[in-house]
Amino acid sequence: MAIHKSEKADIDPTTVRLALDNVEISFDPVLVDVTTGLGKLTISEQYVTWNNDTTCLSIDYPSILMHAISRQDPVTMKPSIYCQLDDSLFIESNQEELVAFEMRLVPANESDLEGIYSALSECSALHPDPLADVDLNGDGWVTADNVDSFNTATGLFDKLLDQMEAQDTLNSNGKRENNDDLLR
Repeated sequence: MAIHKSEKADIDPTTVRLALDNVEISFDPVLVDVTTGLGKLTISEQYVTWNNDTTCLSIDYPSILMHAISRQDPVTMKPSIYCQLDDSLFIESNQEELVAFEMRLVPANESDLEGIYSALSECSALHPDPLADVDLNGDGWVTADNVDSFNTATGLFDKLLDQMEAQDTLNSNGKRENNDDLLR
C-alpha cells in the first residue's frame, strides 16, 4: 500500500478537487509513529492527502479498495467516510482470520460527506484497477463451483492468462499479434 508520510504536502493546485479543514482521520489498526486527529483533507487527482502541524499523509488511489458514507460509524460514533485500504496491510489477528486495514475521515460538518465521497469517486475513476475488466469466471461471481480458482494464486494467474490469450494486441510495429506470442 502506498501511504506516504512527509513533512509537507506537495500538491499541484490545478488538480485539487476538494480541500477541507477540520477533518479528523483515524486508522484501524493504528499506524505507528503517525499523529492523527484534526487536519486538512485535500483530495486531488493524484492523492488523498491529510495534514496537520506535525504530519502529512498522502494515499495513492489504487490503495483505496472501497469508500463509503457511514451515517453512524460504529467506531467514531459520528458520520464519516469509511475506506478500506489494500490487502498489503492486512494483518493476521490469528492463523485463520484476517483483519482489514481501515481509514475513517470525519468532517466537522456532516454536510461535507457527500462532497468528500463525490471527489473520492471522481479521482478514483482516474486510477482504474487493471484487473477490473478481467472477468475471472465468465459471469463475475464467485460461487461454490469456482471458489477454488480464487483461493490460489495459480487459479487467478490461469484466469488472467486465459483473458490475455483471448485478446489481440498491437506489437511495436503496429501489427496485430496474439498475446500467446508475448508470453513465450
